[in-house]
Amino acid sequence: MVDINGDGYLDIYLSKSGDIQTKHRKNEIYINQGDLTFKEQSGEYGLDDAGYANQSVFFDYDKDGNLDVAIARNMYNPEVETPRNDAANGLLLNQVFLRQEMLNV
Repeated sequence: MVDINGDGYLDIYLSKSGDIQTKHRKNEIYINQGDLTFKEQSGEYGLDDAGYANQSVFFDYDKDGNLDVAIARNMYNPEVETPRNDAANGLLLNQVFLRQEMLNV
């Protein structure tokens, strides 16, 4: 759980993995609407990664006040047609989520 948009409400981020079709394996983030409901918006936040993620952690890596996320993956996925199409774990920076390599994470 993380307050991804800084509105004071905890949102829910799900890392997905498994032997299922890519369209069903994309990570999801459910944004808290503040009224006991949630709306799935992973595509809008650039967090709909389908690379067999097994865990994620949000933190301010570059200390700019914006949350960054490290996504740990467990296998190569040649089906994923994104810039993050590799076996490496990924560090996504800021709201723009620029890809950088992680060091032995």
